[in-house]
Amino acid sequence: MVTPVATKVSGAVAPGLLFAGNARSDFAATTGQIYDNIGRTLYGRGGGDGTRGPAVITYLGKPAIALPGGSGWTVHDAAWKTLRTITLTGIVPGEGYIRTNGDGTKALLTFLRTATADLTPYGGAKAGSVVEGVVREIDLSTGATTFEWSSLAAGPGQVPLADSRVAIAQGVNYTGLNGASYDTDGNVLVSAAGTGSVYKIDRATGGFTWILGGKRNQFAFTGSDAEPTRPIDVTRDGSGRLAFLDDSAAKSARSVAYTLDENAKSAALDWRWAPQDAVSDVRTGGNQVLPNGNRLITFGAKGAVVEVTPNGTVVFESQIPAGTAVTRTQRAEWTSTGNSEVNLSAQTVYTGGKIPLYASWNGATELVSWQVSVGPDKDHLTPSFTTPATRLETRFEAPFAPSDVGYAVTALDKDGKPIPGGTSTFRFVDEIIKAVSQLPDPSVMGTPLGLPTYTGTLWVRDFSTGVGVYNPQRGTVSLVYGPLADAYKAAGGPAGPYGAPLESMKTYADGGSSVVLGDYSVLVWSAATGAHRVVGPMAYAWRAYASPATEIGYPTAEGGTDPAGTGCLQTFTLARLYAPTCDAAVAFPVSGPIGAKWDTLRQWFGYPVDGPEKVNGNTVQRFARGTIVQTQAGDVRWVFGGINDQWQQQGGPTGFLGLPTTDELPVGDGVGRVSQFEHGSVYWSPNSGVGEVHGELRDRWLQLGGPTSFLGYPVGTQRVMGGSAAGGLIASFQRGSLVWNQATGIHEVHGGIFSRWGGTTDLGFWVGFPLTDEMAAGDGRGRYQVFQNASIFWTPENGAYIIHGGINDKWASQNWNSGPLGYPISDEERAGTGRLQRFEHGVIVWGPYTGTHILPPGFDYTDQLNMGMPTSDVAVAGNGAEYVLYERGAVYTNVYASPRFTIPVFGGVWAKYQSLGAHNSCLGTPTSHEYDTSPAGARGQQFTTGTITWYPDGSTVAKCFNGKTY
Repeated sequence: MVTPVATKVSGAVAPGLLFAGNARSDFAATTGQIYDNIGRTLYGRGGGDGTRGPAVITYLGKPAIALPGGSGWTVHDAAWKTLRTITLTGIVPGEGYIRTNGDGTKALLTFLRTATADLTPYGGAKAGSVVEGVVREIDLSTGATTFEWSSLAAGPGQVPLADSRVAIAQGVNYTGLNGASYDTDGNVLVSAAGTGSVYKIDRATGGFTWILGGKRNQFAFTGSDAEPTRPIDVTRDGSGRLAFLDDSAAKSARSVAYTLDENAKSAALDWRWAPQDAVSDVRTGGNQVLPNGNRLITFGAKGAVVEVTPNGTVVFESQIPAGTAVTRTQRAEWTSTGNSEVNLSAQTVYTGGKIPLYASWNGATELVSWQVSVGPDKDHLTPSFTTPATRLETRFEAPFAPSDVGYAVTALDKDGKPIPGGTSTFRFVDEIIKAVSQLPDPSVMGTPLGLPTYTGTLWVRDFSTGVGVYNPQRGTVSLVYGPLADAYKAAGGPAGPYGAPLESMKTYADGGSSVVLGDYSVLVWSAATGAHRVVGPMAYAWRAYASPATEIGYPTAEGGTDPAGTGCLQTFTLARLYAPTCDAAVAFPVSGPIGAKWDTLRQWFGYPVDGPEKVNGNTVQRFARGTIVQTQAGDVRWVFGGINDQWQQQGGPTGFLGLPTTDELPVGDGVGRVSQFEHGSVYWSPNSGVGEVHGELRDRWLQLGGPTSFLGYPVGTQRVMGGSAAGGLIASFQRGSLVWNQATGIHEVHGGIFSRWGGTTDLGFWVGFPLTDEMAAGDGRGRYQVFQNASIFWTPENGAYIIHGGINDKWASQNWNSGPLGYPISDEERAGTGRLQRFEHGVIVWGPYTGTHILPPGFDYTDQLNMGMPTSDVAVAGNGAEYVLYERGAVYTNVYASPRFTIPVFGGVWAKYQSLGAHNSCLGTPTSHEYDTSPAGARGQQFTTGTITWYPDGSTVAKCFNGKTY
């Protein structure tokens, strides 16, 4: 809302309104306005336009208004239609003006822009910058530039920096250009406060015809104190005199007029006017010569405007709020409608049946008063109240009756006639009556019993058959009517214990209704059940349904403690709503066959945790410890406890198990429980917990005896094997597993063999899938099972071990476990460059270059004495000694010891022994291990008929008992 301008009319003023531009945007948020002689603002323009205000011009022979916008101007007619947009690029914010020639075909624009200048003479940069003044003429019919002068442009019209009376520094506005006008001969007059000069510019050459005032003054002045100081807003007056506002820091600003002799270069100051109380240093301003000869003088820094007659009499004064500067004020005749629709707003406050209204029509110069009309809608309005338009936005209080639905305001002229286009949009008297009028049948609310009353937070309006509540903070209106309103009012209405409604009531196809109240309860009514409240979790459940009347029905009584349990219950016509407690967050409905079944299971199942859900035509409802399913065929099945938890984890009714086909049943062993589903079974027992099995694995398990078989109950879930075991299925049981693969079929794995096989699945699954079930070994002592890439043998004494490859083949050649080696007592292990596996009665060693060999007990020196890998099975020497050959040695039994023990021959001793023919030589077979002998560092070994000694120098000596030495 724009603050009125203080005005005083004391004589005959020139006709017209005043057009002002203020230099600050904090004057009621406008930088430009139009006001009249009594100070009433008729137009206000928002910020962003610098210091420029609106100006009345002639545009192609007709009156128009030019509005500053951004970096240019827009020209409008009296209906605010845009006639032309004038864009100026690169301008500096500051003073800028527009004037047109007599027929409005040309416009002179003054503005400021940044220019590059050598500032080194002033202590600045070589390529510094200053603000220069620019005058540009455009052709209004085409927008083309027809003339331009700039103060720093090279040529005869340049104003050098030295001409300025202000200190030259970076960014300074050195000319203080403040206006341009057409001289009587069509050339251009320019006023520049910074240089203290008025320039006449020859449009043909761009040079100066003359310079009046300043450092390059060309005129001789006559009259006292005739030389100007800071010329502002230069024009010619009606008698041809040069007129402008002359500002000064040392003396009062004044309006002056000079009679010039341009040939003799003389200037006679023959009219001046200054205020009685001196006003100096106004900086900006104006000096408009009015058609009746008066001067409209603007003292910019003071925010003051005066109109003075030729004899110096002040006939008009205006002052905008103190401290707000103006740039220039123009008086001009102008008539226009508003530049937008009538703006109308209201406060939701009633004082004695009156509502404060705020009406404005920005730019409507003929607006004198406002008329308020009331009625049921925009097409049926009757005038009821008229008030003067006192300012740009007029506040007034209009009376309204309870029966008034809405209103509009109309702008009236001085004759009390409506101004075309000056009627506002239709407004409702208040939000409540608006909501009522928009009902399909507003008569359901009855007649208003008065205007709204304010409770401190809400507006409440009573009707004969209803009540309306408006919440300003939420911006919502709630309407309640009919029998539901009767019940609500009987309970105290908005001021009662249930609070105000949070939304409008809802109605249902059968005539019932409901409304959510301030305590988040729901008041529900039907003809059959009457009115009952739904509170707490029941209210949340009711509100969650899109059509609760058809999905749950109407409450038949208030809710309370469940008589059959510990929870909360409220009965409805179509269902019962249950919650674990009456303070719970939400309740769920139970109804139909599922409800009947739940009644028999309630003590085990607990209360519902969600509502019924449709799954492929079946109805499913979950409870705290179980689920009940009603199939399309009408069968009702239940799933309970851990079995239910497992089923839900695997997707419940939409998982691969599908729907239950039985209730939970006892298992034949009298211990466990089972539920059968469309595609599998879930079992439970106190020792195994919950397990799931399905498909061919379930069929095989049942063939083996099911829970009473050696496998026992399933544990966990049947799963698809991954990694290198991909393609397999496994079902785990208490004492083993069933495994399936496309290539191998189904086989069971259990006990120690299962444990050993299961460990390989984390190591690349190299053993593979089973090819057989577990089988008894031929000797009846052990068990074994064959897999794709190995076998696993088990005995109670040794446990289970894997055997495969060349070692397995060698063992098989000895009749497996029934042969001399017995059962394996280790898995394969690394040995030398090969592999080794231990058995009850020996070792089998495999090497990539030496093959596979059996080592009886005591002969395994594979990883000892650097003998390398064995190269033979056990052989017998001539004297009965057993031996095994290695890559770099041999192992013999001592035929003279009891029990016999094995002796290795290796290193240098072996080399000598082997060179003589080993045990076929005169030495016989070894009878001792290597031992230390003399000299120091020497090693010796005894044989049945000789000795071998190895010396540190690498030599070796063999002595046979027959006296021969080698």
